[in-house]
Amino acid sequence: MDEIRIIVQPGTSPWLFFCGSARLGPENKNMDTVVITQQMIFILDAKHFSGRLVFDRLTRQLRRGNVTYDDPITQVLRHKRGLEQWLDQPIPIMAAVVLTHPNVRIEITPPDAFDHSLILYAQEISAKVHEFFRANKPF
Repeated sequence: MDEIRIIVQPGTSPWLFFCGSARLGPENKNMDTVVITQQMIFILDAKHFSGRLVFDRLTRQLRRGNVTYDDPITQVLRHKRGLEQWLDQPIPIMAAVVLTHPNVRIEITPPDAFDHSLILYAQEISAKVHEFFRANKPF
């Protein structure tokens, strides 16, 4: 079953919705945060890891020391595709993996991977959102 919980804060624009979490499709995968505006939608997948993280783009894995995790970039892109199919409308959607811990260092291999721009530090969100707004016209 599809589920979207929408939190509308008093005094905010009716065109700005924060979804604390959303589940769509048969896999019922959970999206951490979905922000819906009049112009576009943002999917943010928060990761609170500290220390050194290696995003291996060849194996599609995230490594921290000797521990390997599912790739959050692949996950957030899967959420984006699922939301695009569910909406069935051409609405700009920005997807990003947000690193929330202040003591995290990342390495991306190979360093020129095309999808490295999907990884953000929490303090970069505002600038990235503004950049995305400038690049997309209202729908």
